[in-house]
Amino acid sequence: MRPLHEQTAKFATPIQPLSASIAATGTARFSDMELLEKPKGLGMPEARLAWVIGILMMLIVLGGLLSGILLGRLLVRRFRWSRAGRLFAVVGMGAIGAGASLLIVIANFREAIWAPPLQILLNVPQGFSQDWVILLEDSKGPVQLAWTGVEIPFLGKTTTIDVPPSGIARVRDLGAIRGRGGLRVLWSDGSFNRGQAGGPAPQSTGATGFSAFSRATSWSDMPPYLPLGDAQLGAYIAARERGAQ
Repeated sequence: MRPLHEQTAKFATPIQPLSASIAATGTARFSDMELLEKPKGLGMPEARLAWVIGILMMLIVLGGLLSGILLGRLLVRRFRWSRAGRLFAVVGMGAIGAGASLLIVIANFREAIWAPPLQILLNVPQGFSQDWVILLEDSKGPVQLAWTGVEIPFLGKTTTIDVPPSGIARVRDLGAIRGRGGLRVLWSDGSFNRGQAGGPAPQSTGATGFSAFSRATSWSDMPPYLPLGDAQLGAYIAARERGAQ
């Protein structure tokens, strides 16, 4: 089995104007804004901005280090410590200042490290060929999402979902997934996550909402879009559940 891949690409151009989606479906789904594209190299403006941000981060850490050393020297002058104690105070306060500044840098410039996004592992069967996995929120569904971990700095929550061959899984409660973008989606077969969609589920499905994740075996593949309109999407889901697609 190939190793898992995770995708952190930037969002691409919307599938279509949001107003067109509302006119077609009567509801606005965040699928219109979350189709992922292959990361591209930085242009000149972005590269310069990256340099500026990098220098700013280094200055923040350096400032914290120097502030800690200065505070340590002030403590040494105030208290009559031994030579080893004075060295420990200066070095220790410098390390504390640098560490605090590093946390500030991570919290402000590396949000994905400070607050990792929710992670979903889609465990698909062998030979799985569907382009989209659709999670339907159905209070009578057989799947109950179980989350592990806690949402605190540097740590996040993870859930594993066993996907049937149809690619349609009925879960009792989408919970934190509902209406949420920026999820980290992994596929057990090593596929790439190319985007996500979600919103109110078509009435014909008997579900209240849905979240969907598109799948591609390589970045050269472009999965087809989900059907627009409740009737079309409902028919697509019904055909998938019957095994017709």
